[in-house]
Amino acid sequence: MNQLVSVIIPMFNAERWIVETLASVEAQTYPRELIEIIVVDDGSTDASAEIVAQQFPRVNLLRTANGGASCARNAGTALARGVFLQYLDADDLLVRDKLTRQVQALENTGAEVAYGD
Repeated sequence: MNQLVSVIIPMFNAERWIVETLASVEAQTYPRELIEIIVVDDGSTDASAEIVAQQFPRVNLLRTANGGASCARNAGTALARGVFLQYLDADDLLVRDKLTRQVQALENTGAEVAYGD
């Protein structure tokens, strides 16, 4: 397990949730140096982007005009360098070993997609 995973998070007015969401990514059992976090601020009008910039300086924050979640995901995907991509909504959390388990499943099976409940 030495593949870079890009976690792509589209965000619009998520100041209530984004800290907990990013904390769940940073708490992963997968090696932190192999996780690239990309947050695409989709034209938020609250303090979401400022919170990310101030509290999570290692996160790649892209600010865009509001175009919707799909446009934000596409913008994040264009920046991603990872072999594997993990899409995560700004109000969702990752279980602590999610990336480890999914990368193992992908590597063990040669599958192109892994998902779970």
